[in-house]
This record gives sequence, structure tokens and C-alpha cells, in this order.
Amino acid sequence: MKHFLDKMFRPAVNDNQRRVVFPPLPNHFTKNDAQQRALIGWIARRVGQLLTLEAEETDLLFYTAFSYQPNKSRENDVDHILYFADHLVRWDVRDNSAS
Repeated sequence: MKHFLDKMFRPAVNDNQRRVVFPPLPNHFTKNDAQQRALIGWIARRVGQLLTLEAEETDLLFYTAFSYQPNKSRENDVDHILYFADHLVRWDVRDNSAS
């Protein structure tokens, strides 16, 4: 039954494509980390929509937020969007903890 459901709801992709679409998640991932990364992804996805990116690109922004490392170099537009979304969330968290 599981094999049938996988075929129905998942597109057939080879292993190389799956790695590109779904990057590996960090090993230690707490509930708070997941919530923060989801918020970063939501902000990045919304920015992508406002910039009129393709639907696949905006979805990839959301998924990439879960494995994004903020200290890496910003080589392309995706990195820039995620970088600023990450800073927005960290700025909000810092302001809320100071209050």
C-alpha cells in the first residue's frame, strides 16, 4: 500500500534530483529550531512571491530555509533572500527577549 501511495502522491525523481529539491536537514533539530526555520522560509517565500518568482522557486526558498546556514557566503539571489529573512527573524527574537 505504501508503494502505491508513494507513486500516487510523489513525482518520480531520481536520487540526484531529490537531493537538489530536498537538501538534508541538520541532525539536531529542536521544535524551536523548526518553528524558527519555518518562519524564515515563510518570509523568504513571501518575498519571492512579491518579486514575482516562479512558484517552484518560491517553494524551494521555503524548503531551503530548513538547511540554510546564515554564515555562508551569499552567492545568488536565493542566498540573499534567505539571509535577510534570517536576520529579520533574529532581529524580532532579540527585540522580544529584551522586553
